[in-house]
Amino acid sequence: MSESVNIDLSGEINASVEKKGLQKYVNDVELLMQHVRSGGGQALLMGFLASRRPWTQFVATDNFKPPASLPRLTRRFYRNVEYFQANYFMVFLGLFVYCLVTSPLLLIAMVASFFGYRKLTSGPNTWKVSILQ
Repeated sequence: MSESVNIDLSGEINASVEKKGLQKYVNDVELLMQHVRSGGGQALLMGFLASRRPWTQFVATDNFKPPASLPRLTRRFYRNVEYFQANYFMVFLGLFVYCLVTSPLLLIAMVASFFGYRKLTSGPNTWKVSILQ
């Protein structure tokens, strides 16, 4: 009744560790930027906007009920953002354009911030910190 079972365990295991929290989103943004750089940005944007839910469903106040507990509220928040992400993105873009039109200085500040960020992150670190003695 005692049979010998041989299991071959040779080889390599490449188990990728699932990233959580902020690191997961940083990884997702990096993949997104690679896709955009490769020329798939327009198709990606059209596909994303095609997933938009109806505005009547997005603003329906019938679905606003207080949650039973804090974990349920958290779960509901994440599901809502995931389900309506294209709608939230369009609201964000609309508010962004409104801010730029009503405050042109904001555009200048954003362009300066963008180029400052690019300067700080481009190439090898050439910034030297010197402390006055």
